Amino acid sequence: MRIYESFSMHRPGFPIVGMMIMGLFGCASDAPPINTISTADTALNQAMMVKASEYAPAEIQLAMEKLGRAKKALADEEYEDARRLAEQAQIDAQVAEAKARSENARQMAQQAQQTIETLRREAETRGQRTGDMNP
Repeated sequence: MRIYESFSMHRPGFPIVGMMIMGLFGCASDAPPINTISTADTALNQAMMVKASEYAPAEIQLAMEKLGRAKKALADEEYEDARRLAEQAQIDAQVAEAKARSENARQMAQQAQQTIETLRREAETRGQRTGDMNP
């Protein structure tokens, strides 16, 4: 009890200093979301590399708009809005990338199926010609 009394009774400024320290820690959590915006920007670039603008135009447009708004919020020091928008932009970009990759895979599977059908017909045609030559 003696320690508490010495701080509270003889040092009236101690509670004020404690509140100031707590205030500083509170502000530290509201740091600029530069990494979050960078991550969203990277996700958008990855989506563009797999032709997301062609296969998922709505999602890529949303991602671009939200990232732009996040960058503006960052410039305006509205860090919580910037963080939220950047996270949403990242998710939209990832959805666009997934859709584009899915469409690319579907097209490749379709091309493979067409190639298989072409080879099958050629094999049948060759087999019929070989059969015609044998008496």
